[in-house]
Amino acid sequence: MKCMFDTNVFNDILDGKILLGDIRSDVICYVTHIQRDEINKTKDDSRRKLLINIFTDLVDEEVSTNTVVLGVSKLGMAKLSDGKLFHDPASESIFLDKTSIYY
Repeated sequence: MKCMFDTNVFNDILDGKILLGDIRSDVICYVTHIQRDEINKTKDDSRRKLLINIFTDLVDEEVSTNTVVLGVSKLGMAKLSDGKLFHDPASESIFLDKTSIYY
């Protein structure tokens, strides 16, 4: 199963609210630069280092965001969109392109 965790999941793992063993072994974990950037903004140096270790251990692949936000997106880490939204009636999900990752 492919998953993309919000940054709060890495914090919950560090705080013992989620155990790494509880995350199924068949989970492929994707992130964008957004999660990495948020972890790097952690003010407590020792907590930031521990979060980076969890991040490094859990993440399988860093992918580009599906859109660009000026002042947030990083060059080479975001996709330019044509502005179209695609609707997948089978899943009733709205996504930006056919390679979107769901969680």
